[in-house]
Amino acid sequence: VDLIAVRYAEGERGVIQLNVRDVGPRKRMEEKLRRADEEFRQAQKMEAVGRLAGGVAHDFNNLLTVIHGYSEMLMRDIGKPERAAQHIDEIKKGADRAAALTRQLLAFSRRQVLAPEVMDLHAVVTNMAAMLHRLLGEDIELKIAGSPQPRLVRADRGQMEQVIMNLAVNARDAMPKGGALTLETSVVNLDEDYAAGIVTVVPGSYAMLTVRDTGVGMAEEVRAHIFEPFFTTKEAGRGTGLGLATVYGIVKQSGGYIWVSSKPGHGTTFTIHLPEVAEEHAKPGNTAAQETPAAIAGRETILLVEDEAPVRRLVFQILCEAGYTVQQAGHGREALEIASNSAEPIRLLITDVVMPHMNGRELADELARRFPQMKVLFISGYPGNAVEERGILEPGSHFLQKPFSSETLLRQVQEMLHTSRAAQV
Repeated sequence: VDLIAVRYAEGERGVIQLNVRDVGPRKRMEEKLRRADEEFRQAQKMEAVGRLAGGVAHDFNNLLTVIHGYSEMLMRDIGKPERAAQHIDEIKKGADRAAALTRQLLAFSRRQVLAPEVMDLHAVVTNMAAMLHRLLGEDIELKIAGSPQPRLVRADRGQMEQVIMNLAVNARDAMPKGGALTLETSVVNLDEDYAAGIVTVVPGSYAMLTVRDTGVGMAEEVRAHIFEPFFTTKEAGRGTGLGLATVYGIVKQSGGYIWVSSKPGHGTTFTIHLPEVAEEHAKPGNTAAQETPAAIAGRETILLVEDEAPVRRLVFQILCEAGYTVQQAGHGREALEIASNSAEPIRLLITDVVMPHMNGRELADELARRFPQMKVLFISGYPGNAVEERGILEPGSHFLQKPFSSETLLRQVQEMLHTSRAAQV
């Protein structure tokens, strides 16, 4: 109920007028509209989640079909070296595509492990010119604009190159009859007045990358969904629907913002803002090729702890074939028992992070009391950021995310043991 009192004079008398209004119907209508809006938003979220789940299931089922099918053929043709080698190659390609799909999903969800560095955004764009020319083809003109003044940002170089590549591919597909693609960099200041109009924007100086094409453009109903995973307007077989979702995730995880403007027949413009870094923070990187330390077979004892038996057997075999002395355990308690009976000092602990009974961090802390010189390499199927958020993995820890290749594992092990040996000299 709304109650409004008005006081006024009527002749010599003072009059108080009370206006009483039943606002129940209006409140019920507002509540009804609010619930309808929440249900609509929830329906939109569920639609996006459903599209994501369906897309993941579709792509992984295809990959698993390839891996499973060629595995069966490999077993059948095990005595035919040439055919077996072909089957193995196809199995590896399928596994690589599955790993790439996982990385794209992590990029979209902003959970992939980044290696940020201070870089010149304009130089990154310029250095990609030759590759972009080949990617776009002769019927699309590439223009790179912006003064050579550095636009310094802190980001993962490989991920930023992926952002540019994905936007260029998207632009190319939007210009089937040719056109022009312009990549322009500049520095802008987003002041408080600008930021006030957009809730998520933090005022400050930003390096801006504008990617503008002269393609077919897109309608508003399409533009509203382009960053959603597995949303695509391309025909089957021409896109996964993860390209722009990946771009969005990388930009957001790098602390930036991305907007898109487009109209049918008038092209599309993507605008990316990344926080600018002061020039005094830029440190010249060591561009010289790093020497890979050679493996010294049989000199170090490694304790491998992994609760997934197939993964444990694989890593054990890789390390043994490289010449290391490897002791293995399925969980933390077993590892402590093995370590207490070890005749040789444990130089390296390779442990899964999330395990029953005792997590990898607790195990490492316990063993560090017995082996102060021991190095620790954490491995996990969870991305590094997610493990850090659980409070298990400390920032700066040596971490290897599954899946990893034997080469990647051995290089990491060699580098850690090489550093350990150098420190002891």
